Amino acid sequence: MSANYAGKAPFAAHARAPRGTRWSGTFPFHLLSLTTAGGAVYDLPDGRVAVGAGDLLHFAPQARQDWRVDGAQGWNVHYLIVELPASLRGLLPEADLAPGFGRVRLEARETRRLAEVFRELQAWCGSANPLRDQLVLNLVEHILLRLRSRQPLGTIDPRVGQAREFLHDSVESPTTLDDVARGAGLSRARLCALFHQHLGTTPMAYLEDLRLERAARLLLFTADGIGSIADRLGYSERGYFDKRFKRRWGVTPCSYRRSGGTPAPVR
Repeated sequence: MSANYAGKAPFAAHARAPRGTRWSGTFPFHLLSLTTAGGAVYDLPDGRVAVGAGDLLHFAPQARQDWRVDGAQGWNVHYLIVELPASLRGLLPEADLAPGFGRVRLEARETRRLAEVFRELQAWCGSANPLRDQLVLNLVEHILLRLRSRQPLGTIDPRVGQAREFLHDSVESPTTLDDVARGAGLSRARLCALFHQHLGTTPMAYLEDLRLERAARLLLFTADGIGSIADRLGYSERGYFDKRFKRRWGVTPCSYRRSGGTPAPVR
């Protein structure tokens, strides 16, 4: 697991470890892993814990890992090593298995969806894009919000978490403020007040930020036309999309793609 890490964070990878593989050690940052097939056994102070497909694990910084692959088909796992800001730590899974070690079990459909997010993380962590760390944290937030219904939200109002989860799921869908309010079980006025209190922005501004971040990823990692990307994200007018994108990233979508995600130099 640590062979290619070499102290880097954020760092994401996908591993296929054969049966019998063993590893023990710690990392100085948070570690999230998602098992998609096979499994492993962790030796913990209070006994052994088996993990399998659909298990999302969290290790706090310096939490000890000691595992071996025991599944007949090996262990297929995505993992991310990342330094998390305080604003996201309240969304982490509860450490219910051992100090600094928590687990959430996902259904097959949700496992597939999160595997796609981990693949995006791997692409971003491997890039030299100057916006990399910000976009990685946005994707991590998406992962943690998907766990919202299973975990306590700490100091964040659970209705705000529900609204954020709804917004993350609505990036490519026509969405109004009324839709978000219904999704969170709030009135429009109450939703906006709580959202601003906890996040310092409005629900629709938050949604547009998510869409423009998705646009940036699509520009860099797909060959889709700019007009097609704009339409996919709900911008019916290409000129308006270009204007909003430039306001967010400092360059037009065409320049952003051409420069590999690096903003144009200030003259």
